[in-house]
Amino acid sequence: MLASALSCPSTNTLFRKYGRTDEDRKMTVPPNSFRHLQNTELFRLGLADTLITKRFDRSHVVNSYEYDHRSLSEELDQIELDPELECRLGENTATVARLLKSGRARGPILDSFHRIQMEQGDEAAFEYLRAEADGFHCTPYGHCITSFLVDRCPKHLQCFCGCKYLCATDLPETRSNLVQLRSKLQKTVETIEGRMLASQRTAKALSSGAPGASEALVLEPVINFIPVE
Repeated sequence: MLASALSCPSTNTLFRKYGRTDEDRKMTVPPNSFRHLQNTELFRLGLADTLITKRFDRSHVVNSYEYDHRSLSEELDQIELDPELECRLGENTATVARLLKSGRARGPILDSFHRIQMEQGDEAAFEYLRAEADGFHCTPYGHCITSFLVDRCPKHLQCFCGCKYLCATDLPETRSNLVQLRSKLQKTVETIEGRMLASQRTAKALSSGAPGASEALVLEPVINFIPVE
């Protein structure tokens, strides 16, 4: 009955009855949305994924994460670090460490962290991270993990031009922005080539724009990572 009152377009839904505008009256709520909502809220409350899986009678725990719609920020808040390590790293670097532990990001600095961790151990890896990843900024193309307190942006805010501080995640918004940017840059390159301009500025635009966006799109989140204690 509830599903019919909210989602069935052929019946007199609650939206059609009480909506103020025509747009409001056309609204519906798919019945499966309530499963997604409940699943997400249980994760937000900190319930174990095994219990959530049992609650919905699923075969595998991984299926419950398909219904998990928490934001990246919410997921990072749930990841615990050693209090002493967190204090030593500072707020921004600790956020990057949580991102590393989540396995949902990749970038040159993070790849170097994993390599150092394997070759020299946790202590050296976290010292490297503290020195290199002392900032955390949200950009349209991913997360920037450098601080601008001393030096300006080395890429003049063009994160997609091979910047080692770009930290790519699996967020659909950032990938969509990169796809759109690559398309625009490719059209710009075609226009420049069509006019046969040979200035130094033209050569730089041809060599750094679209290829940089393509390289950023190649970055995928690290799934198999070394657990951070």
